Amino acid sequence: MEPPLQTPQPPTHRYNTRSRNTTTIPPAKLPPEPSTPEASRKQTITASPPPWELHGRPPPRFTVDLSLPPEHRYDHIIPHMKPALEQGDVLGLFSSLISSVTPNAPLLRASLHLLTRVAFRRVHSDEETAELRGISRSTGQPMYLLVAFNVLLDLLLGCTSGGVRYDDGSSSRSHMVHFRTLDWSMDPLRHIVIELDFVTHRDGPVIATTVGYFGYVGVITGVRKGLSLSLNHRATHDRSTLSKRLSYRWHQVMVLLGQRPSISSTLRHHLFTTSPATRRSPKQKHNPIITKREKPQPTTTTPDMPTILNALTHAPSTAAYLIFCTPTAAYALEQDNHTARIHTSSTLLTTCNHDVAEEDSFTQLVPTNRVSTTVKEHRWIPFLSSSSPSESPQAPTASPSFEESDGDSESSASVDFTAEEIAQLILEDSITRKETVNSVWASRLEQRRLRKPSSDGVGLEDVLHMLGAEEISGEPTHYAVVMDPEHGKVLWRRVYDVGELEPASDSDSDLDSVSA
Repeated sequence: MEPPLQTPQPPTHRYNTRSRNTTTIPPAKLPPEPSTPEASRKQTITASPPPWELHGRPPPRFTVDLSLPPEHRYDHIIPHMKPALEQGDVLGLFSSLISSVTPNAPLLRASLHLLTRVAFRRVHSDEETAELRGISRSTGQPMYLLVAFNVLLDLLLGCTSGGVRYDDGSSSRSHMVHFRTLDWSMDPLRHIVIELDFVTHRDGPVIATTVGYFGYVGVITGVRKGLSLSLNHRATHDRSTLSKRLSYRWHQVMVLLGQRPSISSTLRHHLFTTSPATRRSPKQKHNPIITKREKPQPTTTTPDMPTILNALTHAPSTAAYLIFCTPTAAYALEQDNHTARIHTSSTLLTTCNHDVAEEDSFTQLVPTNRVSTTVKEHRWIPFLSSSSPSESPQAPTASPSFEESDGDSESSASVDFTAEEIAQLILEDSITRKETVNSVWASRLEQRRLRKPSSDGVGLEDVLHMLGAEEISGEPTHYAVVMDPEHGKVLWRRVYDVGELEPASDSDSDLDSVSA
């Protein structure tokens, strides 16, 4: 008897490849169909789950009641997270950070430690300062360390964020969802990644959800009904004039001293704020004669994006990439001090760690094989180095260049790169990540339209394929999330331990493939 005909599978996207570009593997043939129910059941049991279900774990999830005094909002969480916070060794990590920016200056290093103990007493927001004091009191972590953690974190993140049109097939219209990975070097902090649901009263509805680090009261990843947001590291800022350079440095000093809000605190404000229609004017804020009915309460109305964008583009700020999603569009801000360039899309918008203008002028200076042994495995090295800029002049009309650094000399020596090569490594890695996301999205959308010609969006599995590429989720990745601003919730989240996302070897690459 002849065996049944074998049907070829369509090409599949390789989940973990060593190539820097999106690739396909040759079509594979399905095994003969089982001839008995027992064989069919056995085949079902041994089927491998998708790679994104094999790696990572959901973060611990808690509810925070905003009606409680700020000092006590996290009391119920601390018993669960205190061991992880101690394992995270914030004090040791902070000492390493100080050492990295003062590698050959022990006297300066000691002075910085003393200065932070004296100066880092609070953040700008009274509410956030009170929350940090409560965490400090209950965990035993020094207040200056928690303040430093909250004002320095956004300087050292390398991330991939964006919005993509999503069609889950259950509704008549598609909408945008927000994807995000967070990359960082400080591996012990993986233990304190946490998901928080915020409510305005006990047993009340969730008004916002954030994913971040316990002890970090700003927002770097969050969603509410009508809005999602994330923050990416930006290594450049406008240094075209002396006044702009001085203004930028002055703003950084004011943030460190708690006189101005950090960018993550600003994002928290926009995530938790009332709708524009219920905001009080400055006079009303200080007027005690306000009826209970007039007091603004957190809402779940669609935020007024023009108001948010206008506020951000004119505000003092450190350099960052800010990504927002509403149900209808995604927005990316190349944020600078008092200025921002805005990009928007209603289909796909990907933001990594470079300006859009830099893509046109990019030329590869560093051989690809050198890139693969540095940025892909130690993506954090350039970001850590980029936090200490030089004062070389820059033309205002040119694409901003990455600043030179006197950062981690040990890391720099191990990879033996010049400042120019480090800048190119950052840029090439960022552009490659963006191209990978865009390429996988185009491929998945094309396949989806073969099944449903009218489809204008991709499904959750397609978005996870975008995040699953090696160029996107790798060894430095602490966590990845997909957020839905239409319904105000996190659709999918994973935290990765050290070594979970190491590049696959050639011998086991077939096991990492996923059917398209």
